Amino acid sequence: MCPFTHRSRGQNTQVLRPSYGHPVPHTPLSPTEQAVLRALLSADGRVVSRATIARDCGLGHLSARRADSVVAALRQRLGSDALATVRQRGWMLTAEGVVSARLMLADSL
Repeated sequence: MCPFTHRSRGQNTQVLRPSYGHPVPHTPLSPTEQAVLRALLSADGRVVSRATIARDCGLGHLSARRADSVVAALRQRLGSDALATVRQRGWMLTAEGVVSARLMLADSL
């Protein structure tokens, strides 16, 4: 196999890469991701700030930016349109994000 083209001799093989912004199937949520997702669901359409996520989800003793990385991981799992960023305020689940989040939490139980 050629390391540059990812093709075997005479065969065209496809290399699978993760597609960012689309839901990732069959991956269990970490306890931190579950806590953040529950906090976003319980906000019921309101914006949840970084400080609120850190306080309610047990991230207060970590870096202030840890909430950002957890939200980025959730955005990868749920899809890019599921979480809306409200600049200078925080994040909120969209209508389709609420449905996806409930399904994902039900699967992780």
